[in-house]
Amino acid sequence: MNFRIKVSKKVVGVRLDEQRSRKVSSVPEPSCVEKVEPSEKNKKEEVRDYSMLLARIKELEDQLVEAGEMYFKAGYEEGVKVGRYEVRKEIESLREQLQKNIASLKEQFDKIIGSLEEPLAAFAMKVAEKVIHQEVSERGKEIVRKKLEILLKKLTDQAKILIRLNPDIVRNFEDMKGVSTIPTQKISIIEDENLAPGDCVVETDRYIIEGTIKRELENIEAELSKGGK
Repeated sequence: MNFRIKVSKKVVGVRLDEQRSRKVSSVPEPSCVEKVEPSEKNKKEEVRDYSMLLARIKELEDQLVEAGEMYFKAGYEEGVKVGRYEVRKEIESLREQLQKNIASLKEQFDKIIGSLEEPLAAFAMKVAEKVIHQEVSERGKEIVRKKLEILLKKLTDQAKILIRLNPDIVRNFEDMKGVSTIPTQKISIIEDENLAPGDCVVETDRYIIEGTIKRELENIEAELSKGGK
């Protein structure tokens, strides 16, 4: 028997055409294309990347703050060191200036005191002289007696003593009772107009002792001169 396969070819061709037509018909028109939404996985990846970026930014910010604090601290410490050095220099400068000022003031003070020594000494002498004369005018006899007591105690080995006194004192000086403690001493009193009421001069064979106001003032002046040196 002879068979023909034309029908089967046509059928196959029809099916192919139908499939092609179906495929073509399944493709939507460009105007009808809808936006494809990202998948859940893509969303998670995007969120993760964003979080990592924020974390990195935060890390960089922290590093920047830390670096700023470190450099600020270093600058502050350096500033403190420089400040302390400057303060020390200023203190040392002030100390040197103070020492110079003290030395200058001392020099000026010494000059002033030196220039005042003579006037002060002269003034002190006038005061002393005035006081002594006032004392002598009020208590001349008593002062002379005290002087003689002191002088005669130093002359116990002298048998003969001559005492010179102002005439006014001699008149009131009736005796030497109680002045000399040596009974064997021979004491003579004579008037001397050159002596002040409070003066006395004691003479022996070996000594001449002046108990005069002039001598006392000279002693005071000598002491004042010692004090100024």
